[in-house]
Amino acid sequence: VRVTTPIEVRTWHNAKGEGKVLGFDVLDAEGNEMKAVCFGDCALNLAEKMQQYGVYEISKATLAASRNPRYAIGPYEMKLDQNSLVQPLPDNAPSAMKIPKVQYNFR
Repeated sequence: VRVTTPIEVRTWHNAKGEGKVLGFDVLDAEGNEMKAVCFGDCALNLAEKMQQYGVYEISKATLAASRNPRYAIGPYEMKLDQNSLVQPLPDNAPSAMKIPKVQYNFR
């Protein structure tokens, strides 16, 4: 998948406490978009590894129905944790060249 949004860790605060969150959008070779999210140490670790427009192979993530339709870009979202594997792919890899850098969806 290709990361299509900036990689930026945010801090959240609520009645339960505070924490770190990293949310970003990914695009696959078929043009499917999905939101990905991770929290805490996972967010900090992935923010160091990932960059916008980079191509990655992601495994051991959890897929679930999008919780908040207001922010959803598709019917599912991907949740990554400490067990998830994120491997960068070079831009000249055959699978990476099939994924567009930008996709427009005018509504």
